[in-house]
Amino acid sequence: MCPNGGTCYPSTAGQQWAYVARDVQSWISSQGWSSQITIWAGSDFEQRTSYSTPDYDNWDCPLKTKQFVDGYNYGGATGYRLVDFGSAWTGLNCDHANSGPPWTTNDVYYIAWGATSDWPLPETYSQYAVNSWLAVEAVNGSQGRMRPVGVMTECSTGDVLPTSNCWVQGNGQNEFAPRQGWDTLRLGLRPTYLSTLWDYDYAVNIKWQP
Repeated sequence: MCPNGGTCYPSTAGQQWAYVARDVQSWISSQGWSSQITIWAGSDFEQRTSYSTPDYDNWDCPLKTKQFVDGYNYGGATGYRLVDFGSAWTGLNCDHANSGPPWTTNDVYYIAWGATSDWPLPETYSQYAVNSWLAVEAVNGSQGRMRPVGVMTECSTGDVLPTSNCWVQGNGQNEFAPRQGWDTLRLGLRPTYLSTLWDYDYAVNIKWQP
């Protein structure tokens, strides 16, 4: 989003990202493909997992991330979804200089669901990851309970993906497969939604390679 130590205008970057989504969708429509293809924007909104890894999960603190999101939604620049496919970790340092407060569940809620066009696509790599998103879902802010658009996993194996734990080559660990992440998040939401619980639209897998 913004280089460390450089001049940064995250709201402008967000607005430009919205224009990219709009322009690509306009081109899709001009080709007569809009009945088959819909353009969404997305970003891996998340904080670093530890202060000792400066190049990992290198998003900035909540203030600048919110500015990016608000820029995306500014002035009706786009009606296209902005999907947050990041993690929901909270309470850790959030930039190189630790220049702002750490992420809270309210911050994650806002960028994933509270802002106008924003939708969550939770990373469901483990029970711990699912629990972090359930804590955000429980915020119940101005937009009410979140509705995830789907789940994301990072199995390294090819299709057909397993239904339970899968190997992740990038970190040498077993993690949740798409079906497993889907079911675990859905089960966690059941006490909230009861009979009104819905299915998600998408299960997304990205291969994390070393």
